[in-house]
Amino acid sequence: MKLLRFLLEIDGKEIRSIQFFENLNIITSKKESDDPGNSVGKSTLGRLLDYLFDGSIKPIYIDEEFQTPKKEIEQLFTRNEVHVSLEYLGLDNQYSIIKRRLSTNVDLQSYILNGREVTSKEYIHHIMGSVFNVSSAKPTLRKLAPKFFRTTQHRMTKTVNFDNGRNVSKSDVSTVFLYLFNFND
Repeated sequence: MKLLRFLLEIDGKEIRSIQFFENLNIITSKKESDDPGNSVGKSTLGRLLDYLFDGSIKPIYIDEEFQTPKKEIEQLFTRNEVHVSLEYLGLDNQYSIIKRRLSTNVDLQSYILNGREVTSKEYIHHIMGSVFNVSSAKPTLRKLAPKFFRTTQHRMTKTVNFDNGRNVSKSDVSTVFLYLFNFND
């Protein structure tokens, strides 16, 4: 699999486009800047990518410490049509674009696959096949994605415990680790 480009659009206008390069990509502040690299959007990009992989929108606009909406971001999502997308070559070497609308209204959080609105089930099925090469019911996308998108303190420090603090069956644990270590069913 190869990531090609991340895109953020507001009301159809391109706001941010991030090209991915071969091998390792590192997010830093601009070379001519004296900023140490804080507040350049590293965590936000991770949260947006996690959202594209059917994650929750809440980490994007809810303050982690106080659990209250960040008003500026909430208003952006309610007053505008904000979309994020990811272009990539899948494991099958097929070009794909996955896209979702960022909205606090769940009914507006659309799933778009290669320019066509689809159901969440179709969207997830495509990602599971093209990104993870999984065609079975388990492991699920939301069991796998947190292993790759470490967007919370819990995910960063609990590399073996992938349950985000929730109860997870031993069967799910086994399934995910068998997948991660490339064992067949």
